[in-house]
Amino acid sequence: MAKMVQSFASPQQIQHVRYDGEGNSFPLYDETDLLEAKDILGFKVKFPLALQGKGLTLINSTLLKAGDQNTGFSFRQSSDALWNSYRARYDSPIYDLNDELSLYQSQAPLFDAAKLTYIRKLEMNGIEISAYTDNSHLYFGPLYSGNGTTKVKSQTYYLWKQEDIYYAAIFLGMDQNQEANLKALVSAPLEELG
Repeated sequence: MAKMVQSFASPQQIQHVRYDGEGNSFPLYDETDLLEAKDILGFKVKFPLALQGKGLTLINSTLLKAGDQNTGFSFRQSSDALWNSYRARYDSPIYDLNDELSLYQSQAPLFDAAKLTYIRKLEMNGIEISAYTDNSHLYFGPLYSGNGTTKVKSQTYYLWKQEDIYYAAIFLGMDQNQEANLKALVSAPLEELG
């Protein structure tokens, strides 16, 4: 056990990471990782930090590789994708504990809209966005509220294509202010890195 504990390293201690990864997904810890992810993806990425001003904190950023054999991910995408996760602050007056927003971006559609239940269409900044729900929980299992009840959290999927990139914003809970957060995602600039 002591040998295993001694092998742990904080993200700041990880140096000289190999990015070929033999097809495996990898977390992004710093701008070097993000630059490498952008090169692998082959397009400029959105990395909207502005959501933090809306009571959300970036908790995770991962390059999802197509064909990754890691079974810890909720679904299998057909091409490489960037996945950013934002979570509500623990003391949020707006959101419930563990409410989460995930933003996926890829050169191919990430979710099969035919397997989702259509809700409505929106238009923001000239971009057409389709909203869906996943009543059968095909992509993510049911999530329960963290306030001691057994209420299942809502799952809303917003899918759109912008500048030849496919985006998916999945709101797990966060029933308030979805459209304001969605607008921040759509209007976020593409990163000019490197």
